[in-house]
Amino acid sequence: MLNKDELEGDLTAIFGRLRNTEQFWNKPRNDVICMTQYYRPATWFLTMSPSEWMWDDLGEYLREFNGPEMSNKSISELVALDPVSTSRFINNKFKAMLDFIMSSDEPLGKVTHYFWRRKYKSRGAQHFHLMLWVKDALIFHESLLDVVASFISKYVTCAIPDKNVSPTLYQRVTSYQTQKHNKYCMRQKKTGRGFVKVCRFRFPRPVTEILSIRGIIESIVAKKKHCPLTVDFTILYAKKNGL
Repeated sequence: MLNKDELEGDLTAIFGRLRNTEQFWNKPRNDVICMTQYYRPATWFLTMSPSEWMWDDLGEYLREFNGPEMSNKSISELVALDPVSTSRFINNKFKAMLDFIMSSDEPLGKVTHYFWRRKYKSRGAQHFHLMLWVKDALIFHESLLDVVASFISKYVTCAIPDKNVSPTLYQRVTSYQTQKHNKYCMRQKKTGRGFVKVCRFRFPRPVTEILSIRGIIESIVAKKKHCPLTVDFTILYAKKNGL
């Protein structure tokens, strides 16, 4: 088998069923490459991360599922005591969100194709990465930047919701979608004047009154110069709210 180069092929087939091995990820990786080449670039890339210790409905579910002896436990304690049910609950929430995205409401446009991957954080909770292809979506580099900006603005906003009109949405945006400096993001950087603390995510970001998109060439130059905004196309937020 070694002389005929057959052994390597058999090993690849065997480990292809073993989760998280290089051989296992060959097929999903090839699927994404094929979808990108055939359907063109994905329109949206989403990351969905749970704050399970803040979910009252999860606490109610775990207390009911595990019996009255759990009635006095906090959500964090319930999650630690029953990670399997917690994982199932998070998975159901994700599937419900995916159903909403794919529904006739079209919150992000008419989605024709999607691809998602589940990952686990250091604390053990799962989160999801999701790629969406939207029908008749504009493609960066093939459409005028102001037209692309208009398309993005149709579905994405950085505005803080009105606390009196939408208190729940206001609480979620300010709690989960606002950058707050902590030990994780702050780094010591050596300068000519000594060491200073800087945010690894380069907050606060520059502010503009309208949505502005940075082109590929500008982004590459900015990245080499370590400017605050370095992705392929960058939205400059309109409010100084840390979003």
